[in-house]
Amino acid sequence: MTNEPRRAVSPDRISRVRRSNSHHFSITDSEANAPRLLRKVADAIEELGEIELLDVTFCVETEGSQFEATMTVYLGFPDEE
Repeated sequence: MTNEPRRAVSPDRISRVRRSNSHHFSITDSEANAPRLLRKVADAIEELGEIELLDVTFCVETEGSQFEATMTVYLGFPDEE
């Protein structure tokens, strides 16, 4: 945690989020290869065209000696307002 002040969310941003539909997709790399996973996610975002990126999460799960990485992208489409 940092001591940096939190930036206030603008009223315009709050209004857009409240009236938008949120969508998401996840991509998993079974070998937890982060560069490859990031490329796949970037390609998928580009294919979607114009979107409003709301959030991106990154998760690594382990099972024994196996690692798996997943990225989930949360987005909205500007024309859905």
